[in-house]
Amino acid sequence: MSLNEFLFLFRRKTEARYKTIPPEKLVSFNSRWNDWIKGLAIKDQLSAQLKHWDLQGKILRSGNMVTPGPYLENDDYIESFIMVYAADYQEAREIAESCPIFELDGSVEVRMAI
Repeated sequence: MSLNEFLFLFRRKTEARYKTIPPEKLVSFNSRWNDWIKGLAIKDQLSAQLKHWDLQGKILRSGNMVTPGPYLENDDYIESFIMVYAADYQEAREIAESCPIFELDGSVEVRMAI
């Protein structure tokens, strides 16, 4: 079976970034997150490792316009992303549904490389 590469963009609300998470919940979440990523790697589903991004980006537009970034849609920001291998959108969705980001009211955008 041929596998496709999928981008998983992990998003959270900007306001959630600044909420205080109890230390025990954060430790527990980080442990589950690391286990989830390791599980993907063990199953050879992980194509590109996890990356985290700051909130200091810039947006460049035609006409030499540069604005502070990142662009926040619906007050969401990109927390991080990974690339995974899956047969199709159904399998990619199943992988994404097991992600711990939902515990912190986050979301996962799933896109297939073409």
